[in-house]
Amino acid sequence: MRKLGWTWSGILYVVGCVLLAAGTPGSAADGEFTGSQVCGTCHAGIYASYRQTDMGRSMALPSDASQRAIVSDSGTVTSPKLNRSYSVFRKDGALYQSEYELDSSGHEVFRDTQKLEYAMGSGVNGITYLVRRGEYLFEAPLTYYTRIHKWGLSPGYETEDLGFSRPAPAACVSCHSGRSTADRNRRGLFGDPPFQELAIGCENCHGPGQSHVAERRSPKAASNKAGKTIVNPAKIDGWLADNICMNCHEGTATRVLQPGKEFSDFRPGRPLDETVAIFAPPLKPGATDVSPLLEHYTLMTLSKCFRASKGALHCVSCHDPHVQPRATAAASYYRQKCLQCHTAASCKLPPDARAAKQDDCAGCHMPKAGSVIPHSVLTDHRIVVTKDQPLPDEAFHRTTAALPDLVHINAIPGKPDRIAPLTLMRAYGELATTDPQFGRSYSAIVDELARTNPNDYQVLSALGWREFGVGTPESYEKAMTYLSRATEAGSVAPLDYEKLADLLRQSGRTAEAIEALKKGIGLSPYSQRLYKALALVYIGEKRYPEAMAAMEKELEVFPEDSLIRSLVVRAKAASQR
Repeated sequence: MRKLGWTWSGILYVVGCVLLAAGTPGSAADGEFTGSQVCGTCHAGIYASYRQTDMGRSMALPSDASQRAIVSDSGTVTSPKLNRSYSVFRKDGALYQSEYELDSSGHEVFRDTQKLEYAMGSGVNGITYLVRRGEYLFEAPLTYYTRIHKWGLSPGYETEDLGFSRPAPAACVSCHSGRSTADRNRRGLFGDPPFQELAIGCENCHGPGQSHVAERRSPKAASNKAGKTIVNPAKIDGWLADNICMNCHEGTATRVLQPGKEFSDFRPGRPLDETVAIFAPPLKPGATDVSPLLEHYTLMTLSKCFRASKGALHCVSCHDPHVQPRATAAASYYRQKCLQCHTAASCKLPPDARAAKQDDCAGCHMPKAGSVIPHSVLTDHRIVVTKDQPLPDEAFHRTTAALPDLVHINAIPGKPDRIAPLTLMRAYGELATTDPQFGRSYSAIVDELARTNPNDYQVLSALGWREFGVGTPESYEKAMTYLSRATEAGSVAPLDYEKLADLLRQSGRTAEAIEALKKGIGLSPYSQRLYKALALVYIGEKRYPEAMAAMEKELEVFPEDSLIRSLVVRAKAASQR
Protein backbone atom coordinates (compact mmCIF):
# COMPACT_ATOMS: atom_id res chain seq x y z
CA MET A 1 0.00 0.00 0.00
CA ARG A 2 1.52 3.31 -1.03
CA LYS A 3 1.99 6.10 1.48
CA LEU A 4 -0.48 8.96 1.04
CA GLY A 5 0.71 12.53 1.42
CA TRP A 6 -1.32 13.89 4.32
CA THR A 7 0.03 16.07 7.10
CA TRP A 8 -1.08 15.83 10.73
CA SER A 9 -2.68 19.25 10.49
CA GLY A 10 -4.50 18.08 7.38
CA ILE A 11 -5.81 15.05 9.23
CA LEU A 12 -7.04 17.25 12.05
CA TYR A 13 -8.84 19.42 9.53
CA VAL A 14 -10.63 16.46 8.07
CA VAL A 15 -11.43 15.04 11.49
CA GLY A 16 -12.80 18.39 12.56
CA CYS A 17 -15.08 18.45 9.51
CA VAL A 18 -16.23 14.92 10.27
CA LEU A 19 -16.88 15.58 13.93
CA LEU A 20 -18.77 18.80 13.32
CA ALA A 21 -21.52 16.75 11.72
CA ALA A 22 -21.38 13.95 14.26
CA GLY A 23 -23.93 13.18 16.91
CA THR A 24 -26.85 11.04 17.94
CA PRO A 25 -30.61 11.57 17.72
CA GLY A 26 -32.03 14.28 19.98
CA SER A 27 -34.38 13.91 22.89
CA ALA A 28 -38.13 14.30 22.73
CA ALA A 29 -39.57 17.78 23.04
CA ASP A 30 -40.87 18.73 26.48
CA GLY A 31 -43.99 20.60 25.47
CA GLU A 32 -45.80 21.43 22.26
CA PHE A 33 -45.35 24.56 20.16
CA THR A 34 -48.25 26.66 18.96
CA GLY A 35 -46.66 29.24 16.67
CA SER A 36 -46.36 32.98 17.15
CA GLN A 37 -49.72 33.81 15.58
CA VAL A 38 -51.48 32.07 18.45
CA CYS A 39 -49.48 34.19 20.89
CA GLY A 40 -50.59 37.25 18.95
CA THR A 41 -54.26 36.61 19.65
CA CYS A 42 -53.75 37.69 23.28
CA HIS A 43 -50.61 39.80 22.95
CA ALA A 44 -51.56 41.69 19.81
CA GLY A 45 -49.60 44.86 20.54
CA ILE A 46 -46.40 43.07 21.51
CA TYR A 47 -46.75 40.72 18.56
CA ALA A 48 -47.22 43.56 16.08
CA SER A 49 -44.24 45.44 17.48
CA TYR A 50 -42.03 42.36 17.52
CA ARG A 51 -42.82 41.56 13.91
CA GLN A 52 -41.12 44.82 12.94
CA THR A 53 -37.84 43.95 14.66
CA ASP A 54 -34.85 42.32 12.98
CA MET A 55 -35.54 39.03 14.75
CA GLY A 56 -39.18 39.15 13.74
CA ARG A 57 -38.05 39.48 10.11
CA SER A 58 -35.18 36.98 10.19
CA MET A 59 -36.59 34.76 7.45
CA ALA A 60 -39.31 35.13 4.85
CA LEU A 61 -40.47 33.93 1.48
CA PRO A 62 -38.95 35.82 -1.47
CA SER A 63 -42.48 36.51 -2.69
CA ASP A 64 -43.48 38.40 0.49
CA ALA A 65 -44.32 42.05 0.03
CA SER A 66 -41.71 43.02 2.63
CA GLN A 67 -39.04 41.36 0.51
CA ARG A 68 -40.17 42.84 -2.78
CA ALA A 69 -40.09 46.29 -1.22
CA ILE A 70 -36.34 46.18 -0.49
CA VAL A 71 -34.83 43.65 -2.94
CA SER A 72 -34.16 44.27 -6.62
CA ASP A 73 -35.89 41.78 -8.91
CA SER A 74 -32.96 41.63 -11.30
CA GLY A 75 -29.21 41.83 -11.37
CA THR A 76 -26.07 40.41 -12.93
CA VAL A 77 -22.74 39.67 -11.23
CA THR A 78 -19.57 38.48 -12.94
CA SER A 79 -16.54 36.89 -11.31
CA PRO A 80 -13.52 36.94 -13.66
CA LYS A 81 -11.51 35.06 -11.03
CA LEU A 82 -13.93 32.13 -11.10
CA ASN A 83 -14.90 32.56 -14.76
CA ARG A 84 -18.53 32.56 -13.68
CA SER A 85 -21.50 34.85 -14.21
CA TYR A 86 -24.69 35.06 -12.17
CA SER A 87 -28.08 36.56 -12.83
CA VAL A 88 -31.23 37.20 -10.84
CA PHE A 89 -34.71 37.43 -12.32
CA ARG A 90 -38.32 37.12 -11.31
CA LYS A 91 -40.75 34.94 -13.25
CA ASP A 92 -44.40 34.18 -12.48
CA GLY A 93 -43.99 35.81 -9.06
CA ALA A 94 -41.00 33.64 -8.06
CA LEU A 95 -37.39 34.77 -7.74
CA TYR A 96 -34.62 32.79 -9.46
CA GLN A 97 -30.83 32.80 -9.64
CA SER A 98 -28.69 31.41 -12.45
CA GLU A 99 -25.02 30.53 -12.54
CA TYR A 100 -23.43 30.17 -15.96
CA GLU A 101 -20.13 30.12 -17.82
CA LEU A 102 -19.33 31.65 -21.20
CA ASP A 103 -16.58 30.42 -23.47
CA SER A 104 -14.17 32.67 -25.39
CA SER A 105 -16.78 33.04 -28.15
CA GLY A 106 -19.49 34.13 -25.73
CA HIS A 107 -21.42 30.86 -25.95
CA GLU A 108 -22.84 29.26 -22.82
CA VAL A 109 -20.87 26.30 -21.51
CA PHE A 110 -23.48 25.54 -18.84
CA ARG A 111 -26.30 27.23 -16.98
CA ASP A 112 -27.78 26.18 -13.66
CA THR A 113 -31.01 27.94 -12.66
CA GLN A 114 -32.65 27.45 -9.29
CA LYS A 115 -35.75 28.88 -7.67
CA LEU A 116 -35.08 30.81 -4.46
CA GLU A 117 -37.27 29.26 -1.78
CA TYR A 118 -36.35 31.20 1.37
CA ALA A 119 -34.91 34.64 2.14
CA MET A 120 -32.65 34.52 5.19
CA GLY A 121 -31.83 37.77 6.98
CA SER A 122 -33.69 40.84 8.16
CA GLY A 123 -32.13 43.11 5.55
CA VAL A 124 -30.12 45.25 7.97
CA ASN A 125 -26.92 44.16 6.23
CA GLY A 126 -28.15 41.83 3.54
CA ILE A 127 -30.37 38.92 2.56
CA THR A 128 -29.06 35.50 1.59
CA TYR A 129 -31.24 32.94 -0.16
CA LEU A 130 -31.80 29.21 0.15
CA VAL A 131 -32.75 26.86 -2.66
CA ARG A 132 -34.34 23.45 -2.23
CA ARG A 133 -33.04 20.40 -4.04
CA GLY A 134 -35.05 17.37 -3.03
CA GLU A 135 -35.01 17.25 0.77
CA TYR A 136 -31.91 19.44 1.00
CA LEU A 137 -31.44 23.18 1.38
CA PHE A 138 -28.46 24.98 -0.14
CA GLU A 139 -27.22 28.54 -0.11
CA ALA A 140 -27.55 30.51 -3.33
CA PRO A 141 -24.39 32.14 -4.74
CA LEU A 142 -25.75 35.71 -4.68
CA THR A 143 -26.72 37.81 -1.67
CA TYR A 144 -28.59 41.09 -1.83
CA TYR A 145 -26.60 43.66 0.17
CA THR A 146 -29.09 46.21 1.38
CA ARG A 147 -26.50 48.74 2.51
CA ILE A 148 -25.29 49.22 -1.07
CA HIS A 149 -28.56 48.16 -2.76
CA LYS A 150 -26.77 45.66 -5.00
CA TRP A 151 -26.47 41.97 -5.62
CA GLY A 152 -23.07 40.46 -4.86
CA LEU A 153 -21.40 37.13 -4.21
CA SER A 154 -22.50 35.49 -0.98
CA PRO A 155 -19.84 35.36 1.76
CA GLY A 156 -17.33 32.63 0.94
CA TYR A 157 -18.13 32.58 -2.77
CA GLU A 158 -15.44 35.10 -3.65
CA THR A 159 -12.69 32.50 -3.89
CA GLU A 160 -14.47 29.21 -4.57
CA ASP A 161 -17.13 28.17 -7.04
CA LEU A 162 -19.68 26.56 -4.77
CA GLY A 163 -22.62 26.88 -7.15
CA PHE A 164 -25.90 25.83 -5.57
CA SER A 165 -24.17 23.07 -3.61
CA ARG A 166 -23.22 24.71 -0.31
CA PRO A 167 -25.39 22.97 2.31
CA ALA A 168 -27.35 25.10 4.75
CA PRO A 169 -25.91 24.07 8.16
CA ALA A 170 -28.32 23.27 10.97
CA ALA A 171 -26.39 25.53 13.35
CA CYS A 172 -26.80 28.58 11.12
CA VAL A 173 -30.39 27.99 10.08
CA SER A 174 -31.53 27.30 13.65
CA CYS A 175 -30.57 30.87 14.60
CA HIS A 176 -32.02 32.53 11.52
CA SER A 177 -35.42 30.86 11.68
CA GLY A 178 -38.24 30.16 14.09
CA ARG A 179 -38.24 26.36 14.12
CA SER A 180 -36.33 24.41 11.51
CA THR A 181 -36.45 20.66 10.92
CA ALA A 182 -32.74 20.33 10.14
CA ASP A 183 -30.97 16.99 10.47
CA ARG A 184 -27.74 17.94 12.19
CA ASN A 185 -26.01 14.69 11.16
CA ARG A 186 -26.51 15.17 7.41
CA ARG A 187 -25.61 18.68 6.34
CA GLY A 188 -28.36 20.40 4.40
CA LEU A 189 -31.00 17.73 4.99
CA PHE A 190 -34.33 19.01 6.31
CA GLY A 191 -37.73 17.58 7.02
CA ASP A 192 -40.88 18.43 5.12
CA PRO A 193 -41.57 21.27 5.56
CA PRO A 194 -38.07 22.60 6.35
CA PHE A 195 -39.51 25.17 8.77
CA GLN A 196 -42.36 24.88 11.23
CA GLU A 197 -42.13 28.65 11.60
CA LEU A 198 -40.11 30.92 9.32
CA ALA A 199 -38.88 33.90 11.32
CA ILE A 200 -37.63 33.78 14.90
CA GLY A 201 -40.81 33.61 16.94
CA CYS A 202 -42.20 34.07 20.42
CA GLU A 203 -41.44 30.51 21.48
CA ASN A 204 -37.74 30.82 20.65
CA CYS A 205 -37.40 33.02 23.74
CA HIS A 206 -40.44 32.01 25.81
CA GLY A 207 -40.54 28.25 25.23
CA PRO A 208 -43.34 26.04 23.86
CA GLY A 209 -46.69 27.74 24.34
CA GLN A 210 -49.35 25.05 24.24
CA SER A 211 -49.57 24.54 28.01
CA HIS A 212 -49.62 28.30 28.56
CA VAL A 213 -52.44 28.76 26.05
CA ALA A 214 -54.45 25.99 27.70
CA GLU A 215 -53.84 27.51 31.12
CA ARG A 216 -54.90 30.98 30.05
CA ARG A 217 -58.01 29.64 28.35
CA SER A 218 -59.03 27.76 31.45
CA PRO A 219 -61.96 29.26 33.41
CA LYS A 220 -59.73 29.11 36.51
CA ALA A 221 -56.98 31.26 35.01
CA ALA A 222 -56.06 34.31 37.07
CA SER A 223 -56.24 37.36 34.83
CA ASN A 224 -53.18 39.07 36.28
CA LYS A 225 -50.77 36.12 36.49
CA ALA A 226 -48.90 34.46 33.67
CA GLY A 227 -48.61 31.15 35.52
CA LYS A 228 -45.64 28.80 35.43
CA THR A 229 -46.21 27.34 31.98
CA ILE A 230 -44.31 29.98 30.03
CA VAL A 231 -40.91 31.63 30.46
CA ASN A 232 -40.65 35.38 30.86
CA PRO A 233 -36.93 36.21 30.39
CA ALA A 234 -37.39 39.47 32.32
CA LYS A 235 -38.46 37.54 35.43
CA ILE A 236 -35.93 34.72 35.58
CA ASP A 237 -32.33 34.62 36.75
CA GLY A 238 -30.34 37.09 34.66
CA TRP A 239 -27.70 34.54 33.66
CA LEU A 240 -30.39 32.16 32.42
CA ALA A 241 -31.99 35.01 30.47
CA ASP A 242 -28.60 35.74 28.89
CA ASN A 243 -28.41 32.09 27.86
CA ILE A 244 -31.41 32.66 25.59
CA CYS A 245 -29.56 35.45 23.80
CA MET A 246 -26.24 33.57 23.90
CA ASN A 247 -27.82 30.72 21.97
CA CYS A 248 -27.42 32.82 18.83
CA HIS A 249 -25.34 35.84 19.83
CA GLU A 250 -22.21 33.92 20.81
CA GLY A 251 -21.90 32.44 17.39
CA THR A 252 -18.30 32.41 16.14
CA ALA A 253 -16.81 30.60 19.11
CA THR A 254 -16.59 26.80 18.93
CA ARG A 255 -20.11 25.51 19.49
CA VAL A 256 -20.58 21.79 20.09
CA LEU A 257 -23.87 19.98 20.55
CA GLN A 258 -23.90 17.87 23.67
CA PRO A 259 -24.24 14.09 23.11
CA GLY A 260 -27.77 13.15 22.15
CA LYS A 261 -28.89 16.75 21.63
CA GLU A 262 -30.27 18.73 18.70
CA PHE A 263 -30.26 22.51 18.37
CA SER A 264 -34.02 22.41 18.73
CA ASP A 265 -33.71 20.83 22.20
CA PHE A 266 -32.77 24.09 23.91
CA ARG A 267 -35.52 25.45 26.12
CA PRO A 268 -35.59 28.99 27.53
CA GLY A 269 -35.14 28.97 31.29
CA ARG A 270 -32.67 26.08 31.14
CA PRO A 271 -28.87 26.40 30.91
CA LEU A 272 -27.78 26.49 27.30
CA ASP A 273 -24.85 24.23 28.18
CA GLU A 274 -27.27 21.33 28.55
CA THR A 275 -27.75 21.52 24.78
CA VAL A 276 -24.77 23.37 23.29
CA ALA A 277 -21.35 23.83 24.86
CA ILE A 278 -19.48 26.95 23.75
CA PHE A 279 -15.69 27.07 23.88
CA ALA A 280 -12.98 29.53 22.89
CA PRO A 281 -9.18 29.47 23.10
CA PRO A 282 -7.87 31.65 25.93
CA LEU A 283 -6.63 35.03 24.83
CA LYS A 284 -2.88 35.17 24.41
CA PRO A 285 -0.91 37.72 26.46
CA GLY A 286 -0.74 40.98 24.59
CA ALA A 287 -4.04 40.51 22.77
CA THR A 288 -5.70 43.87 22.31
CA ASP A 289 -9.15 43.05 21.01
CA VAL A 290 -11.90 40.47 20.55
CA SER A 291 -13.79 40.16 17.29
CA PRO A 292 -17.26 41.72 17.52
CA LEU A 293 -18.64 39.12 15.09
CA LEU A 294 -21.49 37.63 17.12
CA GLU A 295 -19.42 37.52 20.32
CA HIS A 296 -21.89 39.86 21.98
CA TYR A 297 -22.16 38.07 25.32
CA THR A 298 -18.41 37.68 25.83
CA LEU A 299 -17.79 41.30 24.94
CA MET A 300 -20.50 42.46 27.31
CA THR A 301 -18.95 40.51 30.20
CA LEU A 302 -15.58 42.13 29.47
CA SER A 303 -17.08 45.62 29.72
CA LYS A 304 -16.47 47.88 32.69
CA CYS A 305 -20.23 48.32 32.98
CA PHE A 306 -20.78 44.59 33.45
CA ARG A 307 -17.91 44.18 35.90
CA ALA A 308 -18.91 47.23 37.92
CA SER A 309 -22.48 45.97 38.11
CA LYS A 310 -21.18 42.71 39.62
CA GLY A 311 -23.20 40.74 37.11
CA ALA A 312 -26.39 42.78 37.38
CA LEU A 313 -26.09 43.99 33.79
CA HIS A 314 -27.73 41.63 31.31
CA CYS A 315 -28.79 41.65 27.69
CA VAL A 316 -32.35 42.68 28.58
CA SER A 317 -31.02 45.61 30.62
CA CYS A 318 -30.60 47.45 27.33
CA HIS A 319 -32.55 45.40 24.80
CA ASP A 320 -36.29 44.89 24.70
CA PRO A 321 -36.66 42.09 22.12
CA HIS A 322 -40.20 43.25 21.35
CA VAL A 323 -39.15 46.77 20.38
CA GLN A 324 -36.59 48.08 17.94
CA PRO A 325 -36.23 51.85 17.65
CA ARG A 326 -35.97 53.41 14.23
CA ALA A 327 -32.50 54.49 13.18
CA THR A 328 -33.33 58.15 13.80
CA ALA A 329 -34.48 57.39 17.36
CA ALA A 330 -31.83 54.81 18.30
CA ALA A 331 -29.38 57.28 19.86
CA SER A 332 -32.00 58.74 22.19
CA TYR A 333 -33.50 55.32 22.97
CA TYR A 334 -30.23 53.75 24.07
CA ARG A 335 -29.10 56.91 25.87
CA GLN A 336 -32.06 56.47 28.19
CA LYS A 337 -30.84 52.94 28.86
CA CYS A 338 -27.41 54.30 29.79
CA LEU A 339 -28.98 56.88 32.10
CA GLN A 340 -30.50 54.08 34.17
CA CYS A 341 -27.03 53.67 35.68
CA HIS A 342 -25.17 56.83 34.65
CA THR A 343 -26.02 60.52 34.78
CA ALA A 344 -25.65 63.21 32.17
CA ALA A 345 -22.67 64.47 34.15
CA SER A 346 -20.92 61.14 33.61
CA CYS A 347 -19.96 62.23 30.09
CA LYS A 348 -16.78 64.32 30.14
CA LEU A 349 -17.21 65.75 26.66
CA PRO A 350 -18.01 69.47 26.46
CA PRO A 351 -21.74 70.08 25.87
CA ASP A 352 -21.23 71.39 22.34
CA ALA A 353 -19.12 68.36 21.36
CA ARG A 354 -21.71 66.06 22.85
CA ALA A 355 -24.52 67.84 21.01
CA ALA A 356 -22.59 67.49 17.76
CA LYS A 357 -22.66 63.75 18.32
CA GLN A 358 -26.40 63.93 19.11
CA ASP A 359 -25.75 62.72 22.67
CA ASP A 360 -25.18 59.30 21.15
CA CYS A 361 -23.73 57.29 24.04
CA ALA A 362 -23.73 54.00 22.12
CA GLY A 363 -22.17 55.62 19.05
CA CYS A 364 -19.13 56.63 21.11
CA HIS A 365 -18.84 53.74 23.54
CA MET A 366 -20.15 50.86 21.40
CA PRO A 367 -18.66 51.76 18.02
CA LYS A 368 -19.69 49.95 14.89
CA ALA A 369 -17.03 48.24 12.82
CA GLY A 370 -16.81 46.34 9.58
CA SER A 371 -16.71 42.55 9.59
CA VAL A 372 -15.54 39.68 7.43
CA ILE A 373 -19.04 39.70 5.93
CA PRO A 374 -18.99 42.05 2.94
CA HIS A 375 -20.81 45.39 3.24
CA SER A 376 -21.73 44.71 6.87
CA VAL A 377 -21.15 46.44 10.18
CA LEU A 378 -21.48 45.11 13.71
CA THR A 379 -21.73 46.74 17.13
CA ASP A 380 -18.92 46.23 19.63
CA HIS A 381 -20.61 45.28 22.90
CA ARG A 382 -17.54 45.83 25.12
CA ILE A 383 -18.81 49.35 25.97
CA VAL A 384 -15.37 50.96 25.88
CA VAL A 385 -14.49 54.37 27.28
CA THR A 386 -12.25 54.99 24.27
CA LYS A 387 -11.66 52.93 21.13
CA ASP A 388 -8.13 52.04 22.24
CA GLN A 389 -9.14 50.91 25.74
CA PRO A 390 -7.16 47.75 26.61
CA LEU A 391 -8.85 44.50 27.56
CA PRO A 392 -9.34 44.02 31.30
CA ASP A 393 -7.16 41.56 33.22
CA GLU A 394 -10.17 39.26 33.57
CA ALA A 395 -10.06 38.62 29.83
CA PHE A 396 -6.79 36.71 30.28
CA HIS A 397 -7.89 34.58 33.25
CA ARG A 398 -11.00 32.73 32.14
CA THR A 399 -9.71 29.15 32.15
CA THR A 400 -9.96 26.71 35.07
CA ALA A 401 -7.69 24.10 36.59
CA ALA A 402 -9.96 21.40 35.16
CA LEU A 403 -9.82 22.92 31.66
CA PRO A 404 -6.60 24.94 31.41
CA ASP A 405 -6.42 25.29 27.63
CA LEU A 406 -10.03 26.23 26.81
CA VAL A 407 -12.55 28.80 27.99
CA HIS A 408 -15.93 27.17 28.55
CA ILE A 409 -17.96 30.30 27.89
CA ASN A 410 -21.37 29.02 28.97
CA ALA A 411 -20.29 26.82 31.87
CA ILE A 412 -22.99 26.74 34.57
CA PRO A 413 -21.95 29.01 37.46
CA GLY A 414 -21.52 27.39 40.84
CA LYS A 415 -21.47 23.83 39.51
CA PRO A 416 -18.55 21.50 38.77
CA ASP A 417 -17.72 21.80 35.10
CA ARG A 418 -18.04 18.18 34.01
CA ILE A 419 -17.78 18.23 30.23
CA ALA A 420 -18.71 15.07 28.35
CA PRO A 421 -15.59 13.56 26.72
CA LEU A 422 -17.37 13.32 23.37
CA THR A 423 -18.08 17.04 23.57
CA LEU A 424 -14.45 17.80 24.33
CA MET A 425 -13.26 15.56 21.51
CA ARG A 426 -15.36 17.43 18.99
CA ALA A 427 -14.31 20.82 20.40
CA TYR A 428 -10.60 19.99 20.27
CA GLY A 429 -11.01 18.43 16.82
CA GLU A 430 -12.54 21.61 15.47
CA LEU A 431 -10.04 23.93 17.12
CA ALA A 432 -7.06 21.86 15.93
CA THR A 433 -8.02 22.53 12.31
CA THR A 434 -6.72 26.08 12.68
CA ASP A 435 -4.47 25.84 15.75
CA PRO A 436 -2.17 22.79 15.98
CA GLN A 437 -1.55 23.40 19.69
CA PHE A 438 -4.86 21.64 20.36
CA GLY A 439 -3.69 18.49 18.57
CA ARG A 440 -2.20 17.02 21.74
CA SER A 441 -5.37 17.60 23.79
CA TYR A 442 -7.41 16.14 20.96
CA SER A 443 -5.25 13.02 20.81
CA ALA A 444 -5.43 12.56 24.57
CA ILE A 445 -9.24 12.69 24.65
CA VAL A 446 -9.41 10.27 21.72
CA ASP A 447 -7.24 7.85 23.73
CA GLU A 448 -9.58 8.19 26.70
CA LEU A 449 -12.67 7.54 24.60
CA ALA A 450 -11.01 4.57 22.90
CA ARG A 451 -10.97 2.97 26.36
CA THR A 452 -14.35 4.14 27.65
CA ASN A 453 -16.53 4.35 24.53
CA PRO A 454 -14.81 2.25 21.86
CA ASN A 455 -17.91 1.45 19.78
CA ASP A 456 -19.17 5.00 19.25
CA TYR A 457 -18.95 5.87 15.56
CA GLN A 458 -17.50 9.30 16.32
CA VAL A 459 -14.69 7.68 18.29
CA LEU A 460 -14.13 5.03 15.63
CA SER A 461 -13.96 7.73 12.96
CA ALA A 462 -11.45 9.73 14.99
CA LEU A 463 -9.31 6.65 15.58
CA GLY A 464 -9.41 5.82 11.88
CA TRP A 465 -8.26 9.25 10.77
CA ARG A 466 -5.54 9.33 13.39
CA GLU A 467 -4.18 5.97 12.24
CA PHE A 468 -4.29 7.17 8.67
CA GLY A 469 -2.16 10.14 9.68
CA VAL A 470 0.58 7.85 10.98
CA GLY A 471 1.29 6.88 7.38
CA THR A 472 2.55 3.31 7.62
CA PRO A 473 1.15 0.17 5.97
CA GLU A 474 0.16 -1.16 9.40
CA SER A 475 -1.60 2.09 10.35
CA TYR A 476 -3.48 2.12 7.04
CA GLU A 477 -4.82 -1.34 7.81
CA LYS A 478 -5.95 -0.15 11.24
CA ALA A 479 -7.49 2.98 9.73
CA MET A 480 -9.43 0.86 7.26
CA THR A 481 -10.77 -1.31 10.08
CA TYR A 482 -11.77 1.67 12.22
CA LEU A 483 -13.49 3.51 9.36
CA SER A 484 -15.30 0.36 8.31
CA ARG A 485 -16.61 -0.04 11.85
CA ALA A 486 -17.53 3.66 11.98
CA THR A 487 -19.66 3.43 8.83
CA GLU A 488 -21.31 0.27 10.13
CA ALA A 489 -21.97 1.93 13.50
CA GLY A 490 -23.81 4.88 11.97
CA SER A 491 -21.38 7.46 10.57
CA VAL A 492 -22.90 9.45 7.73
CA ALA A 493 -19.84 11.65 7.15
CA PRO A 494 -18.97 11.60 3.41
CA LEU A 495 -15.26 11.85 4.18
CA ASP A 496 -15.39 8.62 6.16
CA TYR A 497 -16.79 6.78 3.14
CA GLU A 498 -14.38 8.42 0.72
CA LYS A 499 -11.30 7.54 2.77
CA LEU A 500 -12.55 4.03 3.55
CA ALA A 501 -13.04 3.42 -0.17
CA ASP A 502 -9.56 4.74 -0.93
CA LEU A 503 -7.98 2.42 1.64
CA LEU A 504 -9.99 -0.55 0.39
CA ARG A 505 -8.93 0.15 -3.18
CA GLN A 506 -5.28 0.39 -2.14
CA SER A 507 -5.67 -3.02 -0.50
CA GLY A 508 -7.02 -4.53 -3.71
CA ARG A 509 -10.57 -4.76 -2.36
CA THR A 510 -12.09 -2.78 -5.22
CA ALA A 511 -15.57 -4.26 -5.07
CA GLU A 512 -15.88 -3.26 -1.40
CA ALA A 513 -14.55 0.22 -2.24
CA ILE A 514 -17.26 0.66 -4.85
CA GLU A 515 -19.94 -0.47 -2.42
CA ALA A 516 -18.66 1.93 0.24
CA LEU A 517 -18.85 4.86 -2.18
CA LYS A 518 -22.33 3.88 -3.35
CA LYS A 519 -23.49 3.69 0.24
CA GLY A 520 -21.95 7.08 0.94
CA ILE A 521 -23.68 8.62 -2.08
CA GLY A 522 -26.97 7.13 -0.93
CA LEU A 523 -26.55 8.83 2.44
CA SER A 524 -25.13 12.08 1.00
CA PRO A 525 -26.46 12.47 -2.57
CA TYR A 526 -24.98 15.97 -2.85
CA SER A 527 -21.41 15.11 -1.90
CA GLN A 528 -19.37 16.01 -4.97
CA ARG A 529 -16.21 14.22 -3.84
CA LEU A 530 -17.94 10.84 -3.58
CA TYR A 531 -19.04 10.90 -7.23
CA LYS A 532 -15.51 11.79 -8.32
CA ALA A 533 -14.01 9.07 -6.16
CA LEU A 534 -16.41 6.50 -7.63
CA ALA A 535 -15.57 7.53 -11.19
CA LEU A 536 -11.83 7.25 -10.44
CA VAL A 537 -12.24 3.74 -9.05
CA TYR A 538 -14.11 2.68 -12.18
CA ILE A 539 -11.47 4.25 -14.40
CA GLY A 540 -8.74 2.43 -12.48
CA GLU A 541 -10.57 -0.82 -13.13
CA LYS A 542 -11.06 0.07 -16.82
CA ARG A 543 -14.82 -0.06 -16.33
CA TYR A 544 -15.29 2.94 -18.58
CA PRO A 545 -19.07 2.82 -19.17
CA GLU A 546 -19.65 2.83 -15.41
CA ALA A 547 -17.09 5.59 -14.97
CA MET A 548 -18.89 7.63 -17.62
CA ALA A 549 -22.24 7.07 -15.90
CA ALA A 550 -20.78 8.22 -12.57
CA MET A 551 -19.29 11.36 -14.13
CA GLU A 552 -22.49 12.22 -15.98
CA LYS A 553 -24.47 11.81 -12.78
CA GLU A 554 -21.99 14.07 -10.97
CA LEU A 555 -22.30 16.66 -13.72
CA GLU A 556 -26.08 16.45 -13.52
CA VAL A 557 -25.92 17.28 -9.81
CA PHE A 558 -22.99 19.71 -10.08
CA PRO A 559 -23.16 21.32 -13.55
CA GLU A 560 -20.54 23.90 -12.53
CA ASP A 561 -17.80 21.24 -12.30
CA SER A 562 -15.44 22.21 -15.14
CA LEU A 563 -13.02 19.34 -14.50
CA ILE A 564 -15.63 16.60 -14.81
CA ARG A 565 -17.19 18.34 -17.80
CA SER A 566 -13.86 18.33 -19.65
CA LEU A 567 -13.30 14.66 -18.76
CA VAL A 568 -16.74 13.72 -20.09
CA VAL A 569 -16.13 15.63 -23.33
CA ARG A 570 -12.74 13.97 -23.81
CA ALA A 571 -14.11 10.51 -22.98
CA LYS A 572 -16.97 10.89 -25.48
CA ALA A 573 -14.59 12.09 -28.16
CA ALA A 574 -12.26 9.14 -27.55
CA SER A 575 -15.12 6.65 -27.78
CA GLN A 576 -16.03 7.96 -31.24
CA ARG A 577 -12.59 7.48 -32.75
